[in-house]
Amino acid sequence: MNWILKILTALILFPPCINSQQKYSGNAVIDCNITDGRKPPESFLYTCNGQYSSCRAFLIFRAKFPYNTVPVIGALTSSGIAEIAKINNVTGFTVFPEGKEVIVPVNCSCSGQYYQASTTYQVPIEHQTYYIIANSTFQGLTTCSSLMHANDYSEFSLLPGNKLLIPLRCACPTRGQTAAGTKFLLTYSIGIGDTLYTLSKRFNSRGGNERVYSPQELILELVRFDRAVKVFKFSEIKKATGNFRTKNRIKGCLYRGSFRREVLAVKKSNGSADSEVKLLYQINHLNILKLHGFCEHKDNLYLVYEYMENGTLQEWLSRGGSEGEKSWNKRIQIALDVANGLLYLHSFTNPAYVHNDIRSSNILLNGNLRAKIANFSHAVKANFNCITRVVGSKGYMAPECLEAGPVTPKVDVFAFGVVLLELITDKYPVFLQDGRERLLSTTVAAIMQSQDAETELSHFIAPGLGENRGIEFAIQVVKLSLSCFRQDPADRPDMAEVVSTLLKVQFNIHKTLLSKQKN
Repeated sequence: MNWILKILTALILFPPCINSQQKYSGNAVIDCNITDGRKPPESFLYTCNGQYSSCRAFLIFRAKFPYNTVPVIGALTSSGIAEIAKINNVTGFTVFPEGKEVIVPVNCSCSGQYYQASTTYQVPIEHQTYYIIANSTFQGLTTCSSLMHANDYSEFSLLPGNKLLIPLRCACPTRGQTAAGTKFLLTYSIGIGDTLYTLSKRFNSRGGNERVYSPQELILELVRFDRAVKVFKFSEIKKATGNFRTKNRIKGCLYRGSFRREVLAVKKSNGSADSEVKLLYQINHLNILKLHGFCEHKDNLYLVYEYMENGTLQEWLSRGGSEGEKSWNKRIQIALDVANGLLYLHSFTNPAYVHNDIRSSNILLNGNLRAKIANFSHAVKANFNCITRVVGSKGYMAPECLEAGPVTPKVDVFAFGVVLLELITDKYPVFLQDGRERLLSTTVAAIMQSQDAETELSHFIAPGLGENRGIEFAIQVVKLSLSCFRQDPADRPDMAEVVSTLLKVQFNIHKTLLSKQKN
């Protein structure tokens, strides 16, 4: 699945200068449930701030089977076949190579407060969701939340044959842009390999306003222009934490702080955290803990993060709670959040990064039980060559961590497999059984090799998870987890494959819940 986000650029055909025009969805583009109950947020479609309420606009669509011919792309986007062929200098019978960027002309008009180009889509197969349709089929040219707003079907009850209204993202030039000579606007999908330099060179930009608003998965070079990490005064830190009083202490050197009307977390460090600050300053993702700022005072460094009400995943799994509070749905959503965060680190940062210490105590949960990856003190650039290794925590370390050599994203994949098992068993990565320490990963692997694996697994997973097809979901998760433990890193799935598999599990869970509600 392509995890691609949008940047709207003003295109003067053919332009001497191009700048981004609209506000962007940011991290929220991957959240299907952001709405005020009446309309999508402003950035999910582009605001009607143009000189005209309707206009001709253009989209960039990357050819991908089965959407790789002029007629099929035209049908998908409700664009004229002859126009697509003409503007791309091809015939109506052309089959585009994989990844070929196709210019698609659309009629863009205001619908309420927002611009959109309308098309329709008939659900072809089972297991389709708004999330998949928005981000895979339409490559982020629409959003999950916009689809939910535009259609009456619930996300996990889509059936083959359902006809959906698809609002595609487009916009018309503002009065100022028109006066400056702008004729059309183009919605362009930022993909792997795009940088600020390559985009400006490609679109012939001469600079202009260099401020670029960062979409959810925008690569580092672009994100830098929209991130500002605050440097706090020590007096602000002291006041916010009540002079580090015990009442405000969360644990260890971590404190709760009240900064005006916002509650944040303050981490006191007496070591160097320069690399962590530099990395977190550059990245921006819904599932990575946000660094608000820092403070240097004497020999200490104080890092100010967003506050996560439910603490660590390890603590949450250890706490008691009803089956509803720790349902399959919530556990899989947490797994997806972590997987999406890792996918971003591995595939959508430039250079790619490896967290290098994924574990349940480094995964934090907010008030809505949405997960964020924390603690980047061991993070390194992907394929960084280490003379000595042994980095990580017991029970999470991949075999190659004991040897010198390049650090690859597959180290995180291995550790994520362990986190998956923690999520369905409520057990630690190293736990006591019959008075002996055992690794969770090897124990589950042994269970799956037994003659009555299903029964043994049903007794091993967390209480209540085996009911209502739960054992079926557990087997799916365990199989995914075991694939993450393969000895050869090259044989392990990448995080894109992991996310895809988890989405299918999530779909099956929701389908079961809907069926249960109907009965």
